[in-house]
Amino acid sequence: MSQRLNEFSSGINALYTDLGMHMNNVIILTMTEFGRTAKENGSAGTDHGEVSSWFVIGNSINGGIYGDWPGLQEDQLVRGRYLQYSIDYRDIF
Repeated sequence: MSQRLNEFSSGINALYTDLGMHMNNVIILTMTEFGRTAKENGSAGTDHGEVSSWFVIGNSINGGIYGDWPGLQEDQLVRGRYLQYSIDYRDIF
């Protein structure tokens, strides 16, 4: 995972650097196709989930972490397996 994240961040950095001053007019929005479950499956992996993380990059972006942390306790998970989302993806777009 750390190698994939390094590749991802290096690519975003290269794009940001290449765009230079044009980044004043650009917003980069990244998202995953699907999230992952909060609990392991039978083969010690995770299945497709309902919640994901997004990254928004740009000179006009007010940085920070947005959304509420729903928690990972059994009673906080949807159907005992899925993290509860706190922001609708349509609001991000």
